[in-house]
Amino acid sequence: MKTVKLKDGRILAYEEYGDLKGRPVFYFHGWPASRLSGKQVARAAEKLKLRLISPDRPGIGFSTFKPNRKLLDWPDDVIQLADHLGIKKFSVAGSSGGGPYVLACAYKIPDRLVSAAVIAGLGPLWLSERKGLTFKQFLMLRVASLGAKLASPNLFFNKICLDYFPYLYTWTSLLLKSKPDKEIRKKSDYEKLFLATSKEAFRQGIRGVSCDLRIYSNDWCFDLKDIKTKVILWHGRKDKNVPVWMGKYVASRLKNCQAHYIESSGHLLIALMGEKIFSQI
Repeated sequence: MKTVKLKDGRILAYEEYGDLKGRPVFYFHGWPASRLSGKQVARAAEKLKLRLISPDRPGIGFSTFKPNRKLLDWPDDVIQLADHLGIKKFSVAGSSGGGPYVLACAYKIPDRLVSAAVIAGLGPLWLSERKGLTFKQFLMLRVASLGAKLASPNLFFNKICLDYFPYLYTWTSLLLKSKPDKEIRKKSDYEKLFLATSKEAFRQGIRGVSCDLRIYSNDWCFDLKDIKTKVILWHGRKDKNVPVWMGKYVASRLKNCQAHYIESSGHLLIALMGEKIFSQI
């Protein structure tokens, strides 16, 4: 683990994987997860000669908590980390809950980006308009938004399970997974990483992961159609965590998007297709 001290005094923790002399890619972890998630594509990054930089978001892992942070605060932290590492141009990629943070960077700092990739990425939960959505989809978004605001008891339960009953956490996390995802999770090496990155997410308690939920379910303060950066989007059609229609909605709002929908994959398509995905970044 490495750290950098930011201008406001906070510490930002990160890990590096792959080829440390390779082309830089900042990888944003999912939810609830941490910088350790970058390990799942470490081999692909090394093979593709990519320098994968995977930071903890504020309040997660070893990164200092930031009260009242917003989605558009994240690109500023990324820029400070890049400057610290002497990196002028770089790519960004994020899976699941890391997707919104990729889109924030694509919107706010396009001049620093080479490319941007969203992998099984979460879309806006706060939508007040229904363009492109069925009533059922709109209703699901509103329920998800409400659930995010009332999630504290569940987050406490998750932390207790991770600390004392990890196999219970594993079991409950598999309940709503698609068949392809369950097959991936059966692999002992992946399951070990899953538990490690999940536990690290709660290192400082629930504040960091709870803040992410608040951010997801509130106005992101920018419109997807205002993103000029080209975004490569990957989504599994059997994804039960972030349904494929959400990926399609995001793609439909972006002016410059290259979308790939994988028929046989679920939410964890990065574990199956990491090398192919990152070869296009």
